[in-house]
Amino acid sequence: MGYIIRTGIVVSIFFLLTTSSLFAQSYSFKPIPDVWYNTVDGVRLGLQFKGAKITDFGEDDHRLNAGIWFGTNQPRNPISYFFSFTESISPISSYDNEANVEFLSSSRAGLSRHGVFFSKRFSSAFDESKHKKIVTGFSIERQFDFEYLIFQPFQRDWKALFTLGFEQYNVNNYGPYRLISRFRYNFNETSGRFARFESEANQQFEAGVFSIKARGFLGLISNFNAPEESFSLSFKPFIDWADDPITRARGTIPPVWLQIGNTHFAGGANLRGYVEQDAARLVTGGLVDRVLQSVASINLDVDFPNPVSNKLEQTSILKDVVQFRSYVFFDAGVAGKEGDNPTNDIRDTFQNPPPITPFPENAIFDGGVGFTLDVNIPDFQGNRRGFVIRYELPFWVSQPQLGDENFKFRQIIGFGGIFTF
Repeated sequence: MGYIIRTGIVVSIFFLLTTSSLFAQSYSFKPIPDVWYNTVDGVRLGLQFKGAKITDFGEDDHRLNAGIWFGTNQPRNPISYFFSFTESISPISSYDNEANVEFLSSSRAGLSRHGVFFSKRFSSAFDESKHKKIVTGFSIERQFDFEYLIFQPFQRDWKALFTLGFEQYNVNNYGPYRLISRFRYNFNETSGRFARFESEANQQFEAGVFSIKARGFLGLISNFNAPEESFSLSFKPFIDWADDPITRARGTIPPVWLQIGNTHFAGGANLRGYVEQDAARLVTGGLVDRVLQSVASINLDVDFPNPVSNKLEQTSILKDVVQFRSYVFFDAGVAGKEGDNPTNDIRDTFQNPPPITPFPENAIFDGGVGFTLDVNIPDFQGNRRGFVIRYELPFWVSQPQLGDENFKFRQIIGFGGIFTF
């Protein structure tokens, strides 16, 4: 009954907002049919809603991004929704320096998440993609239905989170670069306090017909109170899988692809040669013992020309939308301690960081050849809209599984780009 009441309230809010938007002068409102699939909901039917006030600079204010769906398998919670409304804060906003407040509420794939976030963006007046952005806010979230999870276990209680993030994109003498940092602190003692910090830096170098892409990553978490927030060698933290429709729920990607270890989702340390090892550990139920408290890595791609990319470059319509890359890659990383729950004291993480064994004693490496198809149609602020699919062959790993060889034919299908520019 409680779920039905909550759903009714959400649907009512949807109708109030959308109908008021329709009558608002100069407001663009677009309902978009949506169909998706996972094994719990079955075919998921719904509508997405996009709205914004039209100004001289485009879709600039009162931004609505929402959706409501129905699972045809009639699961325990058949109705899911997502709602985000972003409002500009006029006194501290200008055309190229926008300040926003975002109200977010969602319940989908068994995860309930609600929050308020403030962001301030500093952009170039002539290039929206070059910018700095600060985001902070408070939210609560809880995984209430575990049937959707691809890997378990997750924290079962509500988390109350303070978030602080920073992002910068620009171009220096070597090429484009992007810096991203995020800090999350759970202050709900019922679910166990923890702090998580991660940071990455991406840099592109141009060298004639060759292009070099480099990425550095560092991840730290104070304890294992929430294993879904912890790290692994090749995957991003599992709580972040909820942000991607492909990994949000079990069955959108066939489970066997994950179990045999040839499917990779970009993020975290991105040690591509260790996808199979991570998958084997998770499938055997060793998630709590195998997540990492700290990890640092470097990812390096050296692009080389291929006839497909050369042809795309000569096609004026496609060259800015579609890229096909061929490259040699190399990854290196060091991992901190596994297992247990060493402390519940948040301060201990930063006064005595979880150990990363000094190089090269605990260092691991991999390398191989890869191909990437990247389709991107940026929005009016330069944000990515599209998809990235990778086919990569990590022939060599420095620490193979027991019984394996260092050099071996390995292959992965990757979703999402390793590098973000």
